[in-house]
Amino acid sequence: MLNIAIEVGRGLAALWVFTFHLTAPIGNAIPFLRDVAAAGHFGVPVFFVISGYCMMAVAMKAVQRGESSGTFLFWRFLRIYPPFWFSMLAVVLVPVTLGVLGALKTGMFEVPPARWMQLSLADWVRYFTLLQVFTAPAVGMDFAFSALNVVYWTLAIEFQFYLVVWLGLLLRPHFDRMIVVVTVLGLIAAAFPNAYQTGLFLPFWPMFALGLALHRLLASGWTPQRLFGERAFLFASGLLLVVAAADIAFVSSEAGLRFHRSWPMLSNLIQAAVAAVGLWVASPLDQYLAGARRSAVVRAVLWPFLLLGTISYSLYLLHAQLYQIPFAFVRQVVPGDHPLSPLLTILGTIVLAYLFCLACERPFLRRYWEDRARKRRPATPAVGPGVSPR
Repeated sequence: MLNIAIEVGRGLAALWVFTFHLTAPIGNAIPFLRDVAAAGHFGVPVFFVISGYCMMAVAMKAVQRGESSGTFLFWRFLRIYPPFWFSMLAVVLVPVTLGVLGALKTGMFEVPPARWMQLSLADWVRYFTLLQVFTAPAVGMDFAFSALNVVYWTLAIEFQFYLVVWLGLLLRPHFDRMIVVVTVLGLIAAAFPNAYQTGLFLPFWPMFALGLALHRLLASGWTPQRLFGERAFLFASGLLLVVAAADIAFVSSEAGLRFHRSWPMLSNLIQAAVAAVGLWVASPLDQYLAGARRSAVVRAVLWPFLLLGTISYSLYLLHAQLYQIPFAFVRQVVPGDHPLSPLLTILGTIVLAYLFCLACERPFLRRYWEDRARKRRPATPAVGPGVSPR
């Protein structure tokens, strides 16, 4: 099964989406990365695939533990909503922070205007519940939450995915059949462009379903190791490199751009399929790295990628607004067209996202509470031959 590859994959996907929102600064400072950054919206299909994989793993673990569907939904709710609510507060505080930073330089406090200042109470309720995703069919979901933070639309879709998996667990004997039916309906919906503007999850479901299928495929033993034996590691390393390089080269090319403009839905689905294939191919490499993590060199190489994976949700939630704070500092010391400008801005945002993750995301993770429970659990005294436990 996949562990390291999933963490690295979602970390890189979050970073790719981040670069998409910094396309202009990156293009001005590092021209040869402009097209790669401009293709960063493809990080979203990658996220959906990884989410599908993780949800199948969580669902199967819930079945093994004999947990109720309500327990599954409770932890999924905590995974999405509380960090999302805290991120809304952080986004609101960004212009205030910029105003304070400006006052330190000019002596005058002035909050930069922000679109969220025009939101009504009803708007805030829809944002708070993610129901805003159903209110903007004319302009598209990409802009449904743009007054506050454009990336929030994907959270609304993601939670709908969780509701489907919850329903599958509720109807446990029919779980697989229900997933197949929803996937067929999703493929049908994906063929109609207007379906993407309804706020419903169905046209996006096939990308999520690829992650579900990937988990089932690996869990059933259909791995590269089974097909290629001892050569699986070399096969995985080489093919993964080829797949990743070819994918980046195509989506950032003029041909890839034209294809996405003409067939955006198909383009996203293909990207999701490429991500699923890449993760499947990475299985032997994942297994090797898991065993090699005892090496200090391997840990040092993996650490920044695993850190990105750990904070990927926080980074994804906040990057589109939070980057303005480190950028306010960076521009005081580095010209905007210097390569260090976007790099330091990204690094500063990652640091802020890490702090947010520690304070506002980690306390709502199930493994956080399980780890705390294990630490509080008293050690079982050893019982030797002829010694009765008290």
